Amino acid sequence: MLVSIIVLTPCGAAFGQQSPAEGARLHYTIIGFTVPEMPQVERYTLQIADGTYIDDRNFNNHIIKTVTSKTNTIMGRVPGWGKSYTWRVTCTGHLLPVVKSAMCHFSTISSAAVDTGNYRLRILKQAARYSHAFVFCDKSRTLYDIKGNAVWYLPVLPGEVGEQSDIRDLKVSGFGTITFANNNSAYEVDYNGNLLWETPVPQQLNNGRPAEYHHELTRLSTGNYMVLSNEYVPWKWNITPGGDSLWQLLPAVTVQNKPIGLPGPASPVMCFGTVMEFDAAGNVVWSWKSSEYFRQISPVRPGNLHKYLATHENSFFFDEQKQVLWVSFKNLSQVMKVQYPAGNVTAVYGNMTDSIMPQNALFCHQHAVKTSKQGYLYLFNNNICHAAASPSAVMLAEPSDNHSEMKKIWEYAYPYKGDYTERRKKAGSAGGNVIELAGGELFVSMCEPYGNVVIVNQQKQLLWDAVLEKKNADEKKWEVESSYRFSIIPTEGNLEHLVFGRKIVDN
Repeated sequence: MLVSIIVLTPCGAAFGQQSPAEGARLHYTIIGFTVPEMPQVERYTLQIADGTYIDDRNFNNHIIKTVTSKTNTIMGRVPGWGKSYTWRVTCTGHLLPVVKSAMCHFSTISSAAVDTGNYRLRILKQAARYSHAFVFCDKSRTLYDIKGNAVWYLPVLPGEVGEQSDIRDLKVSGFGTITFANNNSAYEVDYNGNLLWETPVPQQLNNGRPAEYHHELTRLSTGNYMVLSNEYVPWKWNITPGGDSLWQLLPAVTVQNKPIGLPGPASPVMCFGTVMEFDAAGNVVWSWKSSEYFRQISPVRPGNLHKYLATHENSFFFDEQKQVLWVSFKNLSQVMKVQYPAGNVTAVYGNMTDSIMPQNALFCHQHAVKTSKQGYLYLFNNNICHAAASPSAVMLAEPSDNHSEMKKIWEYAYPYKGDYTERRKKAGSAGGNVIELAGGELFVSMCEPYGNVVIVNQQKQLLWDAVLEKKNADEKKWEVESSYRFSIIPTEGNLEHLVFGRKIVDN
C-alpha cells in the first residue's frame, strides 16, 4: 500500500524552472503557468491566492482560483491589475507521493493602456457565437476579451516602443507570437513582451535613405516575414503642349521642375512602396517594387498630378496556397494582383481613371485587402471620395478574364445615426480592418474617425458590437476613440497557443 506523502519544495527548486518566475511583474492577467513535467503525474492542480503569502493557512484562506490539468502547462486568469498574487502547483498520481511546490509570487503591472478610467471597450451587443474570442486594439496597445476586459498590453520596449507609440497592425501570428509596426520599423514579440525579431535598417534597401517599414507585418507559414516598405524614386514634372500635367520617373535625381500652378510641393522623388520578404536572419529573400510596375506600363502618366505624390500602399495579403500577392494602393483606389514569385501584375481593380470617382465605385481609399475561403476578395472601403458616403466592408468576385471589373456581391455599412460628414472632414479617414471568421462571419473594425468594432454575419446581422472610448479628463466625459485597426483571436484555444508560444494551426 502506497503511503501519501506531501513533499514541500522551495519555489522553483524541486520542480526546476517554473513560470512565471518568482517575483515576476506581468503585463497580462491571463497567465501561462508551467512546471517541468514529472513522471507518473496524472494531475497537476494550480491554485492562485489573492495577495502575498508564505504559509498554508493564509494561502488556503485566500484561494481565488483552482485549475486542474493533465499536463504541466496550465492557463489561469487573475481578476485585477496592480495586484499581488501567490500560486502553487500540486502534482498527484496513484503511484507516487503528493508533491507540492512552495508558494510562489507574482504581481500584475497596471498601465494607462488598461486603466479603465482612461480607455474602455464598451460593449453594445454581447457576443454569443464567438463568446470566447479576444481582440487586439492598435490604439490602446491592448488585448481585450470579448466582454471588453483588458487582459494584456504591449509593454514598453526601450528604444523601440513607448507609452505613446502609434502602433499599427497588432495581431497574433501563426507561430504563437505577436507582430506589429511602429515608427518605420516592424517587430515580433512573444506574449511576455520579449523582442524576437525586427526589420533590418540597411540604407541600400531605400535608395540611400534609412529603411521605412509601415502598415503591415505578416509572418508566413514558412517562417519568413513579409512587410511593406517605402521606396523613393526620382521623378520630375512635365507639361504637355495641351497643358495637361504629367509625371515622369527618372533613372537618377534631376533638378526640380515644378510647373507654376500645380498642386503639391516640389520634390525630386516620389514615394512608392515595396513588399519585402525577409528570412529570420533579416536577409531579403524576395521583393516586389510598385515603381518597376509603373515604369513598365507607362513612364509618363497624365492626369490629376497631385495624387501621385505617393501611391500609398497601405496593405497587402499573401495567399500562400495560390501563390498570389494582393496589394492595396490607397491614393489610387486600386488593388493589384501579383503572381509570386515572378512578380507579374496579372490584374488591376478599382479606379482606372484620373477623374473624380463615381458614387457607385466599388471602393475608394480602401484598406485591409484579403481573400476569403471561397476565393472572393474582401476589404475595408474607407469610401471618402464623396463626403456623405459611409465606410463599409465589401466582398468582391473577380471576373473570369481578370481584365473586366470586379462584381460587388456583399457589403456592410455600420448603421451610424447622425451626420459624420464634418467629423470625417476634420479628422480624415484611415485604417479599418476586415477578417473572415470560421463560420463565414466577418470581423470588422471601423476606420478613423469611427470607433466601432463588430462581428457581422452574411445576413448583415450584428453578432457583436463594441466601441472604443477614451476619457476626456478635462470635460469628465467619455468620447469615441478611433483605432487604426482591431484584430481578433477567435478562440480560447488560439489564445492558449499564444500564451505558451505554440504554433496556431487555424489562425
